[in-house]
Amino acid sequence: MSVQSALERRQPSPEASGTGGKSATRTFRSDIEGLCEIAVIVVIFDHLIGWPSGGFIGVDIFFVSSGFHITSLLLKEHARTGRISLVDFYRRRVRRILPVSLLVLVVTVAIGYPAATECPRSQHPPGWRLLVTFRG
Repeated sequence: MSVQSALERRQPSPEASGTGGKSATRTFRSDIEGLCEIAVIVVIFDHLIGWPSGGFIGVDIFFVSSGFHITSLLLKEHARTGRISLVDFYRRRVRRILPVSLLVLVVTVAIGYPAATECPRSQHPPGWRLLVTFRG
């Protein structure tokens, strides 16, 4: 990426107006997105093939990039409104993340529970017996 393209990315977009809504600058950061992708790949490789030893490296990269992203969002809100509302910030996060999280949870249980109940109990890891035998 050249210096010129980095400067252009930070310039206000021509169609942005000064009235509320979206920020007047573009917010996509391909460098941060790339770091997140590398972090996820490192964690997946650690789970699948045990390399690199200690997938926590990927988790650390992900936490740092997430902290950068969250800080950027809060600073933009402060620049736009003159204040930071943590309630509004978390409301937006919940509205964005909760539906997908619930979908992942439902799919995981729908696939995992039948697979766990078909597995011989002697092969269950500790703690799974409680989940498999729970009848609510």
